[in-house]
Amino acid sequence: MASDSPARSLDEIDLSALRDPAGIFELVELVGNGTYGQVYKQNQ
Repeated sequence: MASDSPARSLDEIDLSALRDPAGIFELVELVGNGTYGQVYKQNQ
């Protein structure tokens, strides 16, 4: 694996510094459930 691999750089992301996406998108309808949670159709 290369030293500049995207997977390696993901460990360095401070998730607490990311903006809360609530209010950015309008969730229109639930279209299904996936392994990681619910999947929505959205309008921006």
